[in-house]
Amino acid sequence: KAKENNIDTLAIVNVKTSTIAREADKQLFIEAGPEIAVATTKAYILQVAVLALLSYKAAFSKKLIQEFDIEKELKALPKQLNSILEQQETYKALAKKIYNENNIFFIGRKIDYSICLEGSLKLKEVSYIHSEAYQAGELKHGTISLINDMTPVIAVVTDEEVKEKTISNIEEVKSRGAFMIVISTEEYKNCHENIVVPKINDFFQPILVVPVLQLLAYEVAKLRDCDIDKPKNLAKSVTVE
Repeated sequence: KAKENNIDTLAIVNVKTSTIAREADKQLFIEAGPEIAVATTKAYILQVAVLALLSYKAAFSKKLIQEFDIEKELKALPKQLNSILEQQETYKALAKKIYNENNIFFIGRKIDYSICLEGSLKLKEVSYIHSEAYQAGELKHGTISLINDMTPVIAVVTDEEVKEKTISNIEEVKSRGAFMIVISTEEYKNCHENIVVPKINDFFQPILVVPVLQLLAYEVAKLRDCDIDKPKNLAKSVTVE
């Protein structure tokens, strides 16, 4: 449709021989290597990285942000990601507390909400637990009525501008009996479980948060004896419109 209307197209893609890569006018290859699992993990992270770079360049060219040493930030990421991966026992312990649940909810604001969408998607894809991500600011419009005693709610708090508002939402949900799990860039004690990730530049912060949620989904799926690499009803390639 884009090409029919003479619109330029860009593919941000992993497989160089894919249909998307062939059809698009320009390509940016993320070079993730073979993705064995149907539910993508590393390819997702690298797509976010490429989009973050494009966003930075676009914002800087329009003089909307100040220039910073983006190369230095990127070079620091592997070590910081390793610190996330090394917390495997934390994810296993947390998974044991929620893997038998029928419903798990995610809440966040702005970019944190987008992170929640990926976390919720990954959990339902590989563990088959009903999971939804909601805008934390919209809880009073119905979502909060779904909270029962010890219903797991995972909150993501990385955006400084809306941090206090999200914390208010966390306290509101917790007061309704939720089992509160908070993923944040600084310690937060008024919850049942808190996983702290390193604070980095806003452009790359999701790259350190999403793996936490992906690994948690992985550990939950293992406990439920699911086929993590090949979830039911999913396919690597989509052949229907």
